[in-house]
Amino acid sequence: MGLSVVSPEGEALGRVRSVRDFGAGDLLEIEPPVGDSWWLPFTRDAVPEVSIAQRRIVAVKPDETE
Repeated sequence: MGLSVVSPEGEALGRVRSVRDFGAGDLLEIEPPVGDSWWLPFTRDAVPEVSIAQRRIVAVKPDETE
């Protein structure tokens, strides 16, 4: 929790607010700089890169996936 979230292009999307598992796999709750938080499945397609050393993840927002 607390890692910054950026798009593949480097755009700031927010921070990881929580990690949950409601039975169908892990979900990341992303808190954007402005607006309501949103959920992201913690899969390789949606989260292609995690860097603990840099304290950030690269994320593809759900409406941008195929």
